[in-house]
Amino acid sequence: VYDFQVAPVSSERYSYRVECGPGTYVRSLVRDLGESLGTGGVVVSIRREMAFPFHIAMSTPLENIASSHLIPWYEVFGEIPEVSISRHSAERLFHGDSSDALREVRGLLNGVQEQGAYARLCLGSEKTPVGLLAYESGSWKVIFVDFEALEEC
Repeated sequence: VYDFQVAPVSSERYSYRVECGPGTYVRSLVRDLGESLGTGGVVVSIRREMAFPFHIAMSTPLENIASSHLIPWYEVFGEIPEVSISRHSAERLFHGDSSDALREVRGLLNGVQEQGAYARLCLGSEKTPVGLLAYESGSWKVIFVDFEALEEC
């Protein structure tokens, strides 16, 4: 938790604003605050204003959404490492076998081995994004495959 602000709304109600990292249970903060005051605490509503890299100011009301508002999946992660795999590994990946792709990229991601890190999996020299890797529990894993992109290749 980087910042936690509480403000009275009435004699019995308070609002709060929290700036926190991923994995923080915001409702638990209110429960813990209530317990420490000896009164208990209940969350009536939560509004997430930011989930990196997105801010609520970037949002569009549901009734106004058009295809022009959509962004490709690979842009959601911003600047993350890209690693390329061969057509053979891409074909194996398309059929559900990620072992060849993971063998190919293992040495390329040695400098990036932090829990929760991501890398974009691309096909060959044309750098077509075909999947997403995540570093979890001490190793890289394929967590998403763009079957449409693989089919086009």
